[in-house]
Formats: sequence, C-alpha cells, structure tokens
Amino acid sequence: MPRKAADQPLAAQAPVTTHCLVRQDGGLTIRLIREPWATGALATKALALRHRGTATTIELPLVPAEDGAMEARLDRGAHRLAEGRWDVYQVRPGKRRRRLAAGLCDSRALVNAFPDLRRPLETWTPYATDTGELSLAVRARTMHAEVTDVVSASTGLTVHGLLINLPEGRPALTLLAVRRVARRAAASLDQDELTAPSLDQDEETAPSLDQGEETAPLLDQGEEAASSLDQDDVPGARIALRAQSHLDGRFSCSVPYQRLLEARSHSHEVWDLYLRPGEEGQEGEPIRLGRFCDDIAERKGVERYPHQQVEDALIRPFYTAGNELSVRVTPPPVEDESAV
Repeated sequence: MPRKAADQPLAAQAPVTTHCLVRQDGGLTIRLIREPWATGALATKALALRHRGTATTIELPLVPAEDGAMEARLDRGAHRLAEGRWDVYQVRPGKRRRRLAAGLCDSRALVNAFPDLRRPLETWTPYATDTGELSLAVRARTMHAEVTDVVSASTGLTVHGLLINLPEGRPALTLLAVRRVARRAAASLDQDELTAPSLDQDEETAPSLDQGEETAPLLDQGEEAASSLDQDDVPGARIALRAQSHLDGRFSCSVPYQRLLEARSHSHEVWDLYLRPGEEGQEGEPIRLGRFCDDIAERKGVERYPHQQVEDALIRPFYTAGNELSVRVTPPPVEDESAV
C-alpha cells in the first residue's frame, strides 16, 4: 500500500532539494533547487543554521542563481560557528522554519586538505542525517592532535598524527589514557559508538527554534561529559606514557595493551586518549586525539579496527560519535553451549 506523504521521510516528499559545496577556501555554498513536480515559486529569502544544544541561530540571505536556484554562502571570514552540529532550515515567510532535504554534499575539497599547523583548527563538514536532512559537523579547537594513522597489533596501539597550533619545535608530550567512569563504560558494549540522539525532524513537530533551552546534544557531549581527568580517582584511572614530537609538526605515541589490563578495574572499560604538552611541572591542558581533517563527518561506522585478544580481554580502538579516538576493553563473548 502506498504511503501517505505525511508518512514518508522528509527527503522523499520535500519540494526543495538542497545541495552543499565545500569550496577550496573551506567555505560553503548552499544551493536550493525546486523539484520539477513542485508548483509555485521558491518562497524563501534566507536559510537558518541552528546549533543543537544552544539554539543559536544564524540566518544566511539567499540570492538568485542559475536555473532558477537560490544560493547562500557561508564564509570563513564572515561567520564563526561554535563546535557542534548545525542543522539547516528553510525560512518561510509567515510560517515556521522547516528542515531541508539534503541533495549532493560535495566535500571533495576536504579530502586532501592539509591543516594549517600554526592556527587553531576549525572544520565545517556537511552531511546528510539518517533521515535525509542537511546538517553541518563543526569542530573548533584552539589546539588539536589530529590522528593520521592508527595501527592496532597484538601488543598495543600506535598512533601517528599532526600537532595543530602547539609551540613550534619539538614540544615535550605525554600521552594520557584516561578511563571513563565505570557506569558509562560498562553500560553497554556498543553504547559509546552509537550516534548521538538526533533532532532531525521537521519543525512542525520539533521544538520551536525560538526556544532557548537545550533540545539536543552537542556533537561531542557524549565524550566531553566524561573527559574530565579527575572524574575517576581510583588508582590506575590515568596512564601516562611518553609521546614523541617531531620538527615537522608530527607526533607519534603508543599504548601497550598490557598497561590497560594492569590498570583494569571493571569487565568493560573505555579509555579516552589525550596528549598533554609541557615539561613535568609545567604541563598544559590535555588535548583530545581525534580525526577531523577530511570529509567524513561520522567515521565510527566507516573506520573500524579489529579486536585484539590479550589474555582474558578483547581490546579494540574506535572512533567515538565525535570522531575522537578511544580504546575499548571487554571480556570475550560467552559461548552458548546449548547451541552446540
């Protein structure tokens, strides 16, 4: 039986398709195109970008483009976006704003982009949500440890990457593996790899855009809520290891899996990875390891690493919902003898 329009996903019934192009300068061009079957003119003069969590809204004027389309530009020099996810809405005169169906997200300019190692990091990555609407993943870090390569072997994990906006030369670095509080790490085998809950719905059923209260999680809220280095004060909650910095701005570090097992206090654990710059006694703030500098908005389901069995544990590095690097320690699965 054919579904009614109201029962169809937004992308299947929307009269307007929204394409997004990442320009070479990192800015975005968003183009609205009316579908051939739709009637009437494109009655909108602006787009709205809304930050999940804070409800901060930025309006972008639309200007006519070729083939009857309308375009809006998001420019690096003119707009500053806070870290998190930004949802794209159509501003409709006299009506509530409405989410826009995502068409082509052309982010090829991000594939081979090399970050400026002397400036704070800011990336804008357009993507289609699970329900087919256009959103932006924004990462903004004053200092950042950009992961470029991960090698997981039976003995441990080796990570290579780039140091962004850290002191020039070869700064002293310490790798910190920080255990999350037990109740979060042990809650579910796959809990930390799930996508954060989404408010990707039409505004007709979503909370008003004028509400100031928090209505959706931030991009990294699931990770940052557990990122405090003082949350778990039991012995072994933090493991400090030497990391190497190089004159060309790169770093390398390793986590022996045996060290995680020696510090183990629960059957299921998650360890978040940080770099801490500075000599002993003059350490700076820890910097979370993550991978942001490409066109993958959510890499947890794209870049997966196999488990390594070490003694009585399975150990596997993974990317969180915010594209940050962590390590999971779990017991092996229990065999069901009744099925044999």
